[in-house]
Amino acid sequence: MKTKIILPILFVASILFAAENVPTQDIEAKQLTPVHKKLANYTTYMILESSGVDKKFIPDKNVTQREKLTNEINAIINEELKKKGKKAVEKNPEFYVAYSAGIDKEAIESKLEKADRERVHAIPKAAIVLMLADAKSGKLLWMTSAEGDATKLPPEQKQKRIQYAIRKMLQSL
Repeated sequence: MKTKIILPILFVASILFAAENVPTQDIEAKQLTPVHKKLANYTTYMILESSGVDKKFIPDKNVTQREKLTNEINAIINEELKKKGKKAVEKNPEFYVAYSAGIDKEAIESKLEKADRERVHAIPKAAIVLMLADAKSGKLLWMTSAEGDATKLPPEQKQKRIQYAIRKMLQSL
């Protein structure tokens, strides 16, 4: 009887453990501009409709996939900004959020191996650039980016990597 109860619990625990242990050591977030001193006073924002995953990297034939990923990124940005005391609105925001995400499938990387031999190999890279701008003046308030390997992982783990990258990007906000 105990075995019948323990096995499902171990199975669920292993799934949860695997989902939480997503590799993120390759993800690098950079603050590209200093945070504007007045940004702390802004509370309402709107993500620009033109933000999203670049069509060049997910072609029009995969428009549903691109829209789904854009919606996931929007939700993660909303969640992280809410934690920072910011509120999403549908009109009259104090600042706009704009971002572009994509994948460079032709990126290459070189590594020095034993005996100082250089080895070059393809490593597709994913990147996102995120900007905050004053809604009235259009003045840039802050800009950040993140880059990491475009790994072949299950969708749940990819989402965790995107969430980690956005969290790291917005950490200094």
